Amino acid sequence: MISRFMGLLAALAVYGCAGYYAPVTTASGQNEFTLTNVEAQCVRTALLNGLLDGGYMVRSSTDTQIVVGRPQLGESFGFLAPTDERRSTFLIIPVGANVRVVMNEAYIHNAGSGFESASPILPVQGAQQPLDAIGARVQATCGR
Repeated sequence: MISRFMGLLAALAVYGCAGYYAPVTTASGQNEFTLTNVEAQCVRTALLNGLLDGGYMVRSSTDTQIVVGRPQLGESFGFLAPTDERRSTFLIIPVGANVRVVMNEAYIHNAGSGFESASPILPVQGAQQPLDAIGARVQATCGR
């Protein structure tokens, strides 16, 4: 009886997580959103402001790309690799009166050193939902 219950519980757990880890179905294959009737400069400014408020550090920024990072505890819980970071890159692509924002992420080991190595984070549906919320806030700020 207990083994059947545990089997059912395990099956439900796997089923519940399946939606989160499903691959994204966007044109680029990356997490992205498109804003309508906005100016790219306003989108860039609002996105930078939101990322800074979220605790990210700006690594680089141009008119069409923003790279931010946030320190992460490494696999060694910070004892041996305190310089790991989650780095996100946002591409801001003006398309007529619309702006498309494409995001990709990676874990960077030894961030800021000459020995950086990247482990890409695969784009999944679970990451698309918070990105859509960011897009809605930016749309509300920059929409005409």
